[in-house]
Amino acid sequence: YGESDIAYAYRQLSRALHPDKNPDLDKAQAAFHRLSEASEELRQGLQEQRNALKLIVGVMGGTATEMMLERPQEALFAEACRLLCAVCGIVTEGEVSHVAQARAQIKFQRSSRMFYSCHMQTLMSEWFEKTHLLDLYASVPIRTAYDCAPKCFRAQFLCLLNRAAMAEAKRFNDCVRGSWPKIMQTFPEMGLWRELRQAIHTRVWDTTGEPAAAPQEPVEEAVRRSKSRKRSRSRSRRRRDRDRGRGNKREDGTYELDDGRRHREDTNWYEKNPIGSRGRGPMAERERKRDLAWDSRWTTSEDDGPKPQKATQEQPPEEVGRDPREVISAHPSGYRACKWARKWRSAMAAILPSGFDAAVPLTDTEVRKLGLLLWKDIVSWAEHTEINRYLGLFRADHQSS
Repeated sequence: YGESDIAYAYRQLSRALHPDKNPDLDKAQAAFHRLSEASEELRQGLQEQRNALKLIVGVMGGTATEMMLERPQEALFAEACRLLCAVCGIVTEGEVSHVAQARAQIKFQRSSRMFYSCHMQTLMSEWFEKTHLLDLYASVPIRTAYDCAPKCFRAQFLCLLNRAAMAEAKRFNDCVRGSWPKIMQTFPEMGLWRELRQAIHTRVWDTTGEPAAAPQEPVEEAVRRSKSRKRSRSRSRRRRDRDRGRGNKREDGTYELDDGRRHREDTNWYEKNPIGSRGRGPMAERERKRDLAWDSRWTTSEDDGPKPQKATQEQPPEEVGRDPREVISAHPSGYRACKWARKWRSAMAAILPSGFDAAVPLTDTEVRKLGLLLWKDIVSWAEHTEINRYLGLFRADHQSS
């Protein structure tokens, strides 16, 4: 609402509550006086909302337009959410590597249209070193803008507030400033949001009633087992090919097998089979060493002899990553996800990219489908439990015409 809306409502109510129109009512004078006070309170609140909007937009390097200031409730709520998104994006959440954090900061600096080209250091200084921005979220103007917003956006605002509180606790070793209890009093819905979040977290890691998981073998053992399986499958084929390579092909297409002793009588066998083409195995290795030792005996004085081999540095063993199934089903602290959680975590792993060189926007079709189906599944589960009352944060108000 704006100045024109307040003036229109005052004119309509003053006609009905004016003392001259109600001479028989003793309370008409007091009601009309109260109407004037309410009109003045709305105008004063409107000015406070405009000041808060200018402050939030100015911190991010922007300027509030005349259209935004005409009816500031919607713009104030949007800019308050934008500021929380900026803070959470810069501070980051969870376990984020330095590479990903550096990329996020570069992306934030390039997002000039979204955050009014604000400077990260200035924003972090205004948010963490001062209290005027945090105190603003505990004020009446922000609460009024929250009440004027649709319920779906209210839930997003509560989620952002909770994320900002968790980010501050992570930054300062589980300590938050004294303004957060005031925010909790201004927005008691945050308590419901946290209880809903905790209920979902409990369901994810609750494996009561499920069979115990079989012990997972190490990744190195699994790789070794798979390689041995592949060797056993092709062992007969390799033996057949080796036997064919030992013998000479006859005119009828068959092979004359060699038992490994025929070449002792054949003086040209070493010329026909140089060292590099004698295959593998203990017998071939012994033959290679014997030939090298024999050749080294006949080197002349002009020859440098066999060149010494360069000392090769021991290469560190290749780091073997964790089994993807183990990553999906287990928490680093040792908890094991339930069957319902493993299903959705597998879907997230299949749709969301992994690694530092891949990313996907929030507007991606598959990501939005994943979020919709996951939320439907959560709602269907919550409707039959005691946390059904928490869903009132998201249900739209039904207004009768």
